[in-house]
Amino acid sequence: MTKRILTLLKYDWLLNKRKALTILGMYLIVYICLTLFYFYIKGSVSSTPQLPFIMQNFIHSYFSVLLIITGLYVTTLLHQKFTNPQSSTTYLALPGTSTEKFIVLLADYAIAIAAVWVMYIIVFIASMTIFKLNEPSYDWDMNPFFFLTSKIPTELDIAISNQSGALADSISELISASLYMSFFTSLLSLSYYMVLNMCFRTNGQVKSIALYFGTIVLLVIICICTVLSFATKLHYDVDDLLPEQFCTFLDVIKYITYAVPLYCAVILTILHIQIRFKQAK
Repeated sequence: MTKRILTLLKYDWLLNKRKALTILGMYLIVYICLTLFYFYIKGSVSSTPQLPFIMQNFIHSYFSVLLIITGLYVTTLLHQKFTNPQSSTTYLALPGTSTEKFIVLLADYAIAIAAVWVMYIIVFIASMTIFKLNEPSYDWDMNPFFFLTSKIPTELDIAISNQSGALADSISELISASLYMSFFTSLLSLSYYMVLNMCFRTNGQVKSIALYFGTIVLLVIICICTVLSFATKLHYDVDDLLPEQFCTFLDVIKYITYAVPLYCAVILTILHIQIRFKQAK
């Protein structure tokens, strides 16, 4: 099984290495141009000790956008292998079970995302070194993984700390749950997007993006309606009951958030079934 998975990954690499390396090169060229421009603009307009933090967030934002672009690119491979009538027949005929091709598909995304993050770390360290040589008076010893240690935003943290009781605890626990489940939330979004793409033979990206954002809008509408429905049923005549009801509502959302890994498992199972169905054809 492992040998066939490695063979399928090698097949993907041989067919797409030139395009992948070209895209990575374009990432670097655009980054150099944008960063030099942004650095000198920020340095001349608002030259403050906050400049290292500004550049830190700029670099992270740039590579966050690249992650989305990379995900869209890898999804084109999904279409080539499973939904495009001209190319899918060849790939589906290659030796390998549906499970092996499912693993390879996930590995394609994982490898591409890992490549972007490795580039991010290298570029981040190199950039901070160059910035330090250019502006040695500032502290450029920044942590490239600052976003992993970020907790509740300062303003929100202060607002919560000024409160007391069960309601403040419920809000804090909900925010913590969202932070802890952020990885699985991202995996859920990607998995759902892959499932959508597997449903279309032509113009899959356009249709999937439309459905993806349509789903988000629908969920927002459902959440707003749920909150409004909950608010209209609150018992305003009992002061002690109001915070308790809000705590119950927030706890329900917290438990739904902690169940995100289960949602991921369900969506990935659907994706596996889609691949198995296409293999069977």
